[in-house]
Amino acid sequence: MRKVTVSYGKKLTYVPVAQSAAGTTVLLTASDTNKHKVLGCVLTMSVVGTLQFTDGTADLTGAMNVAETGGFVLPTSIVPYTETVVGRALNLVTTLGAARGVVIVSTEP
Repeated sequence: MRKVTVSYGKKLTYVPVAQSAAGTTVLLTASDTNKHKVLGCVLTMSVVGTLQFTDGTADLTGAMNVAETGGFVLPTSIVPYTETVVGRALNLVTTLGAARGVVIVSTEP
């Protein structure tokens, strides 16, 4: 279940990630007037694999290698780590392993 809060005047959406298998997970659907900005995350993988953020058309990050049962944390920041363009979804794409965790997103112009 997604949790939405307001912090420092920004509406933040905490998007849970619980893939059952490797593939593409839509974290947030496209917004006609806003960008989705990744402000933080905690992600792990079930087995060795890669994960990356995309917008359905373009890669927003490169493929990040994650060890089996390994993961990483992007500490919450007011400056986005990456963002979509207006009108595109925010996706998490994994290979080999399934991702688990949470992604913190601000959706704004």
